[in-house]
This record gives sequence, structure tokens and C-alpha cells, in this order.
Amino acid sequence: MRMPCGTGAVPTLLSARRVPLAALSAAALLLGCGDPPGAPTEDPTDIPAAAAAAVPAGALTWRMVSVGGSHVCGVTTDDRAYCWGSSGNGRLGDGQLFGSRLRPNAVLGNLRFQHVSAGAFHTCGLAVDARIYCWGWNPYGALGDGSTAIRTAPVPVLTSMKFKQVRVGDYHSCAINLAGAAYCWGLGEGGILGNGTTTNRLSPVKVAGGLTWTGLSASGPQTCGVSTAHRAYCWGTNSLGALGNGGVGPNLRPAPVSGGLPFRQVETTYAHTCGVTTADLAYCWGDNQVGQLGDGTTTQRFVPSLVVGNRKYQLINANGAQSCAITLAGRGFCWGVRVDRLATFAWTKVPVRVPGDLTWRQLRAGSADCGVATGGKAWCWGNNSSGMLGNGTLTSSEVPVPVGPPL
Repeated sequence: MRMPCGTGAVPTLLSARRVPLAALSAAALLLGCGDPPGAPTEDPTDIPAAAAAAVPAGALTWRMVSVGGSHVCGVTTDDRAYCWGSSGNGRLGDGQLFGSRLRPNAVLGNLRFQHVSAGAFHTCGLAVDARIYCWGWNPYGALGDGSTAIRTAPVPVLTSMKFKQVRVGDYHSCAINLAGAAYCWGLGEGGILGNGTTTNRLSPVKVAGGLTWTGLSASGPQTCGVSTAHRAYCWGTNSLGALGNGGVGPNLRPAPVSGGLPFRQVETTYAHTCGVTTADLAYCWGDNQVGQLGDGTTTQRFVPSLVVGNRKYQLINANGAQSCAITLAGRGFCWGVRVDRLATFAWTKVPVRVPGDLTWRQLRAGSADCGVATGGKAWCWGNNSSGMLGNGTLTSSEVPVPVGPPL
């Protein structure tokens, strides 16, 4: 099994089962997702020196952001896509194969996007014409362009279909077409594509089961989604119970999450999954060694467990060994593990308030956390060794700092 990273990376010090790819050190996982074996080696001289800490005027107004393994991408209110952080293997879509960008840099191609999804080693975006474009590392076909070639700029997914959502994991991508059918492509190991096989696919293949979907979430070992009937389903390798099916066995096709709760959103990562029900309650399941389920314990759960705190949530996100959510009032809370500016672990078994007095429209967890606040300003905090905070520096921060203007 390929070691998940980025959207599913869990620091190797937390579990003997999370052994990284041979070329990845524990330090690399702590500071963000490195490049896997066989990928081009990044030249350290291509990484720019830290700039001044002050953020210049002229920052962009954001609709959404997405946190990958060691990069962040987002879409502004004028439908433009920008990325920042490590450009290794073309994941920023700016034509570069190596180096880093310390502030947002425009994705090539003059395309207009509805949203983007950043994975461990690649990125995909849904254009305003409902077509999907992807860029980055592509050894198993995760870009969906019919090849396994690295792409440093967006290329169209090989299909005539139009879509309304795209989500990417470590080595695969999934999307929902305008009719509500789910399609996946890329690495098929463990049944992560949901089509009943373990075969890699270089272009979209339909997810089995005949369900119609309102949302999907992709990670390293599994994929999850919510049907139009508000039922949560997961499929793939079931790392540490993240499928929520009552056990640890894999599913090659969508299988319902145990308990029958009516969900309107689910988010899965390497070893745990979280969701928000139609009653605005948050539940999580899977690995819980550092409190990433938010239920006040470190007990592994094979079925959904209620997040403590008597709060109601509108959105939730799971990434690595951390979870974050936004309350109905727009307040941000996170729980589980994170890496602070000194690259040491801090973790909590219960939700804690995101520092500052911001109200949030969106939060995305990761080796760095990012979000869009009311008013459209993007903020990031956490580890900044690859420039993921987007503020023109390589200085990490334990509190949200505003993403700077474009390069």
C-alpha cells in the first residue's frame, strides 16, 4: 500500500503503522508532505529566502482555499486560481517543477475556476464551464488526462462530461457530474476508486452502486461521500476504521457508514473521517490516538462518535491527525494533533477555539491550517517551512496570519 500523505498524512511518530515511503523522513512528514520516490528531486537553491514579515497591501479576495501536502491553492471571487507553497512536481500549476512560492501565484492557462482541490502531490480544479483540469505528479493517472506524465500546468480530464464537484486525495481524484453520478480515477489500490476493482485508471471510471451524490471527499486510503438521501458511504482500504463500517475490512464499492445518521457532509483523511449531520451535529470515527475524533478520548472508533462540546456546526474538515469545524455562528474550532512553529507536537482531545476573533466561512486543516474569513480574506497558520502560510515569509505562526497579495 502506498503511504498516504498531504490530505491524509499523519506524523510517523504517532503510530508504527504509519510508515512513510522509503524516501520520506519523519521530519519531512512533520513539516509537510515531501516528494515520493521516483519524483524529480527538488534543488534547494530554488527555494527563495524568507522575505519581510510585513504583508503588503493589495491582498486578494477569496472564495475558497484548499490545503494539500505542502502547498495551498484557492480561488478568488473573480474566479482566478492561485497556489503557493512547494511547487515540487508541478503541484502549483505555474509551470515550475521545483522551488517554492511564498505568496499566491496564478495558475497558468487563464482559466476561470469555481473551486480547486489540493492533494498531496497534485491539484485539480473545476472550471466555470464545468470541465475539470488537473496538474502535478501523475504516476498512477490521478490527473485523468489519459497519461502518467507530470504536468506543470492545467490539463483537461479526459472526458466529455461536465461536473459540479472535484476532490483529490494522494494518488487519485474523484468528481460528481451534473447528473449526480460519482467518478474516480488514478490509483485503484484497495478499491479506492469504488468501481469494484483495484485497477489503476488514467481517466474517469464510474463509482459502483448507482447512487446520486451531493458531496465527496478523497484521501490516501479511502474515499467517502454523501448521497442525496443524506446517507454517508465510504470505500477503500479502511485504514484504522476510517470507513465507519463497524470493522477494519476494505470495501471495493461504496458501503454505508454504520448507525444510519443523516449526514449532509463528510470529510475523510488517512485514518479518520468526520461528518456533520442534518441536525448540525459533528461525528468522527477511525483512529483516535491524539484525540482527532474530538470525543474527549483516545479510543479508536469503528462507528461514528459524537464530538463533545454541545455545539452545532455548519462545516467540518479532517486532514492528517487533525479536525477543524465551523459553528453556525462562524467560530472555528480544531482538535487532534498539529505541528507548532518549533515542529513539536501539540494535541487536544476536545475542540479548542481557533486563535483570534475571526468569523469563518471555510476552514481547512493540514500541516498548515488555512481558511477564508467573513469578508473574503484568507488566513493561514502552522508550519511554514515551504511557504504554506502565503505571507511572503518562511516563518511559522501559531496564530492566523493573512495570506499576502499575489506575486
